[in-house]
Amino acid sequence: MNTQQDVVIRAFDVEHDFDAAWNLMKSTWYRDVDPKIAAALSGDEICFYLVRATFAVSAWRDEDLLGFTFARHGLPSVVQQANWNRARTLVNQQYGEVLASIPADEGYQSEIDAYRQMLTQTQLKEDDSVLLLAVNPAARGLGLGKKLFTGALDYLRAAGAKSAHLVTDTDCDWSFYDHLGLTRLAERHNDSPTALQSDGYFLYGYNFEDDGR
Repeated sequence: MNTQQDVVIRAFDVEHDFDAAWNLMKSTWYRDVDPKIAAALSGDEICFYLVRATFAVSAWRDEDLLGFTFARHGLPSVVQQANWNRARTLVNQQYGEVLASIPADEGYQSEIDAYRQMLTQTQLKEDDSVLLLAVNPAARGLGLGKKLFTGALDYLRAAGAKSAHLVTDTDCDWSFYDHLGLTRLAERHNDSPTALQSDGYFLYGYNFEDDGR
């Protein structure tokens, strides 16, 4: 029987982890999309968040990637930025033409636009955020999503953040954040979603001063 004791959580290593993370995103978040577009968007989306991350970890069981999460407090170090940019170069080399053919408001860009609108609405900044959380369906029942997410929160708290926030969409298990006690701060609905867009987006927040730690 597999348990969390079988899982190793460590710093995200671009050389070792990126391809596996790319495949995980492609096969879960973009599973119903044309394969080339799925490969291009999933790789580009990981890079979009990774180049902003100051915290990145992955969870493994043997040779299987079970999940990963990125968070941001301040700006990435020079070393982090160089590592993350290597991944972006790889994606652009392989799928640059495909990405250029996708309309600017399609794919995850619609989520970014909604996110920034909600930040303006709530007067928050992009800092102190959980940028991305992805969990392999094979890890269901292990409590790994909660472990990765609370690890990101612990990092932000230790870094001096007073609160944290994240954006999610209706294609994800957004009730996960309700169950963890986060507050829904804002939402945006998409009345005419395309195949590469979600029906809606939610901004959740967590106040560290309220958890008594």
